[in-house]
Amino acid sequence: MMLRSYAVPPLGQAVFVLFSRKHCDSLNGMKITVTRPNPNRFELHFDDATIALDGSETKTLLLELTRHLMPGNRQSSAQESRFRSFTRKLCQADDVGVQTLLLKADANDILVILKAGEDDSQLRGRIYANMTEKARIIAEEDLRYKFREGVGDDRIAAAIERIERIVKDLVEEGILRFTHTQR
Repeated sequence: MMLRSYAVPPLGQAVFVLFSRKHCDSLNGMKITVTRPNPNRFELHFDDATIALDGSETKTLLLELTRHLMPGNRQSSAQESRFRSFTRKLCQADDVGVQTLLLKADANDILVILKAGEDDSQLRGRIYANMTEKARIIAEEDLRYKFREGVGDDRIAAAIERIERIVKDLVEEGILRFTHTQR
């Protein structure tokens, strides 16, 4: 699949023409336009059909498209399942355990987990709630600049593996417990 985009600056639109070699012929040459009628609303036009999205829906769509289209940034379903299982478990850990984990884990591994789960508000909230304000600000800045291009599957898998080893050690030491219930 090849995606080409053309900007139309005077109209404030981006026009995308989708050329697909693998999919139905009906997609070949389909005209897709994106307009922004106001600051909090986007409209996607697929030939004659229109879909209206608010800002958060647009962000979710962009994240999903990026996740699927960027080379090296596609998680296999098994890896995605492992990541989701890991983050669910982490969200159920007690505060002292999470704080200790944040101290023992490599900061870049924590950033990788945050970037890979950037659409998971519960994960972000759980991690940020157990950081100092200064550490949270630094992490947010690092996320904006270090991982602009996304995070590859290999890097996510390696970060999870290292953090899981630390989690296992903390559980064995009795420092980390999974008692926190999800809200």
